Amino acid sequence: MTHGSYVEQSTASQTLKRLCEQARNWDQMPCYMRESIHMIQQKVARIICGDPFERDHWVDIMGYAALVLRELDRLQEEGRNDGSA
Repeated sequence: MTHGSYVEQSTASQTLKRLCEQARNWDQMPCYMRESIHMIQQKVARIICGDPFERDHWVDIMGYAALVLRELDRLQEEGRNDGSA
Protein backbone atom coordinates (compact mmCIF):
# COMPACT_ATOMS: atom_id res chain seq x y z
CA MET A 1 0.00 0.00 0.00
CA THR A 2 1.46 3.30 -1.08
CA HIS A 3 -0.23 5.36 1.63
CA GLY A 4 -1.03 2.72 4.24
CA SER A 5 -4.52 2.30 5.63
CA TYR A 6 -6.54 5.51 5.52
CA VAL A 7 -7.43 5.32 9.22
CA GLU A 8 -3.82 4.79 10.30
CA GLN A 9 -2.45 7.43 7.93
CA SER A 10 -5.06 10.06 8.81
CA THR A 11 -4.52 9.48 12.54
CA ALA A 12 -0.76 9.93 12.14
CA SER A 13 -1.27 13.00 9.94
CA GLN A 14 -3.64 14.71 12.39
CA THR A 15 -1.32 13.92 15.32
CA LEU A 16 1.67 15.44 13.52
CA LYS A 17 -0.34 18.52 12.52
CA ARG A 18 -1.58 19.07 16.09
CA LEU A 19 1.98 18.81 17.36
CA CYS A 20 3.10 21.50 14.91
CA GLU A 21 0.18 23.75 15.80
CA GLN A 22 1.20 23.66 19.48
CA ALA A 23 4.72 24.94 18.78
CA ARG A 24 5.54 28.49 19.81
CA ASN A 25 6.15 29.86 16.30
CA TRP A 26 2.99 28.47 14.71
CA ASP A 27 0.81 31.56 15.19
CA GLN A 28 3.55 33.91 13.96
CA MET A 29 4.02 32.05 10.69
CA PRO A 30 2.17 33.22 7.58
CA CYS A 31 -0.51 30.98 6.09
CA TYR A 32 1.67 29.77 3.24
CA MET A 33 4.22 28.37 5.71
CA ARG A 34 1.57 26.73 7.86
CA GLU A 35 -0.09 25.18 4.83
CA SER A 36 3.20 23.78 3.57
CA ILE A 37 3.94 22.31 7.00
CA HIS A 38 0.48 20.70 7.06
CA MET A 39 1.02 19.20 3.63
CA ILE A 40 4.52 18.01 4.54
CA GLN A 41 3.13 16.36 7.67
CA GLN A 42 0.54 14.57 5.54
CA LYS A 43 3.32 13.26 3.32
CA VAL A 44 5.34 12.20 6.37
CA ALA A 45 2.30 10.28 7.65
CA ARG A 46 2.05 8.51 4.30
CA ILE A 47 5.75 7.62 4.51
CA ILE A 48 5.58 6.21 8.03
CA CYS A 49 2.27 4.36 7.47
CA GLY A 50 2.66 3.30 3.85
CA ASP A 51 5.53 2.71 1.48
CA PRO A 52 8.59 4.72 2.59
CA PHE A 53 10.25 3.95 -0.73
CA GLU A 54 7.53 5.70 -2.75
CA ARG A 55 9.53 8.40 -4.49
CA ASP A 56 6.53 10.70 -4.97
CA HIS A 57 6.17 11.19 -1.20
CA TRP A 58 9.67 12.63 -1.02
CA VAL A 59 9.27 14.70 -4.18
CA ASP A 60 6.06 16.20 -2.79
CA ILE A 61 7.83 17.18 0.45
CA MET A 62 10.50 18.96 -1.58
CA GLY A 63 7.79 20.70 -3.59
CA TYR A 64 5.99 22.10 -0.55
CA ALA A 65 9.30 23.30 0.92
CA ALA A 66 10.19 24.87 -2.45
CA LEU A 67 6.94 26.85 -2.44
CA VAL A 68 7.94 28.44 0.87
CA LEU A 69 11.43 29.15 -0.43
CA ARG A 70 9.99 30.80 -3.53
CA GLU A 71 7.91 33.13 -1.36
CA LEU A 72 10.87 33.90 0.92
CA ASP A 73 13.00 34.73 -2.13
CA ARG A 74 10.26 37.03 -3.43
CA LEU A 75 10.05 38.82 -0.10
CA GLN A 76 13.81 39.19 0.06
CA GLU A 77 13.84 40.70 -3.43
CA GLU A 78 11.27 43.23 -2.21
CA GLY A 79 13.42 43.98 0.83
CA ARG A 80 10.93 42.44 3.26
CA ASN A 81 11.49 39.60 5.66
CA ASP A 82 8.48 39.87 7.92
CA GLY A 83 6.36 37.36 6.05
CA SER A 84 3.73 39.91 5.14
CA ALA A 85 2.44 39.50 1.64
